[in-house]
Amino acid sequence: MVALLRHVLTLAALGSAASAIPLASSSTLDSTAPPTASTSPAPDSTLSPSLLACVESCLYAGGHYYSSCKSFCEHSSHGPKPTTTAIPAAHHHNQTLIKSRNVQVPGQGSIFILENERHVTSSSSSSSSPPIVLVPGLGDSAVGWAAVIRLLSPNSHHVMSYDRLGLGRSSRTNLTRGAATMASELHALLLAAEIPPPYLLVGHSYAGAIVRQFVEQFDDEVVGLVLVDANHEDSVERLQWPNEAWARASVGVDVYAATGVYEAEKLTKDEWDAVLRYQAEDLLEADETGVDPTDSDAAEYESSLLALGKLDQLERHVMGDRPVGIIMADITREATRLLAACEAAGNVDAADRATIEASLKRLPYVEIGMQYDFRRLSESSRIVVSSYTGHEVMIWEPELVVEQVGWVMRNLVK
Repeated sequence: MVALLRHVLTLAALGSAASAIPLASSSTLDSTAPPTASTSPAPDSTLSPSLLACVESCLYAGGHYYSSCKSFCEHSSHGPKPTTTAIPAAHHHNQTLIKSRNVQVPGQGSIFILENERHVTSSSSSSSSPPIVLVPGLGDSAVGWAAVIRLLSPNSHHVMSYDRLGLGRSSRTNLTRGAATMASELHALLLAAEIPPPYLLVGHSYAGAIVRQFVEQFDDEVVGLVLVDANHEDSVERLQWPNEAWARASVGVDVYAATGVYEAEKLTKDEWDAVLRYQAEDLLEADETGVDPTDSDAAEYESSLLALGKLDQLERHVMGDRPVGIIMADITREATRLLAACEAAGNVDAADRATIEASLKRLPYVEIGMQYDFRRLSESSRIVVSSYTGHEVMIWEPELVVEQVGWVMRNLVK
């Protein structure tokens, strides 16, 4: 399943609750709703023959509108070669240097890291200014976190993200691994990269399970958590996912256009281009090899959540008095927009509409319960509910992630 289609399933089942149900004890950040997503343009006659052939092939294969096919082809071997790398080796954003490097990790190979320039090798980090580790969700890349790295950097923190083994610019693998193994792989990477503990871990979506497994294995190396629209251990059971009706309905739908991401994203041009290029490279690799590089990332998703539930972390209040920040996106608004686009494309029959509408009706109540449940991880917790942000919060509203990281930093146990 290629990158853009994977986002459909993420939006349909892995995201979090709407802010339509108020939480009196929560801190709500107000945001102005973005404009309605524009429709994709019709194919034009200015494309080169090779690029046009690629676009036509992509459209014939299904799963995309013209705009996403054109973006894919422009950044693949069928179209013009990009003149820059996904993230340049080093570039400045408001006097902040963001750089990339590949680290050799025993048992993993070469792992891609994106970080700010404030990397100082030492035997230990300060508990008052710990490294901030941004862990991407299912199948995602470090490039999606560039804006968060840029915005956090002026605060003198070392901030990093990475491409997990098998993804992006890291070494490939045909091994399937669960969240517990991915947590130990992250720990090995941090050691190899000479980024010493303690850490403030930020986990998005499925990575919420990864950072919680990290706590389970390396408890004394974690000073705080931020869970960004994270998956709960009961997500599969309560959401009744996978939902094949959503998968059928979304074929041929440009998810980013349907949900308003193109208009809402808060990244710089370079940062946004890098996200689109990562998706294009993912599509190209799957097309050329017949193997989606994200398959190994997703293979043990369900079993990982079940294994996490058996640890009873919520009952044990595993973080003690260490702060836990929680962000909930408005996934109901996002999914409702997506359904409208699916219906406009003529993809939704009566049976699938009934299934999808039932899931939408259930979604806010189930998800708000699961997200609120994360407060049991710690005696010190805070929930922020966005009024419109989609599941990929670091793209929609990176400032929201920065704000929650700031709250955790201010409430670190002395």
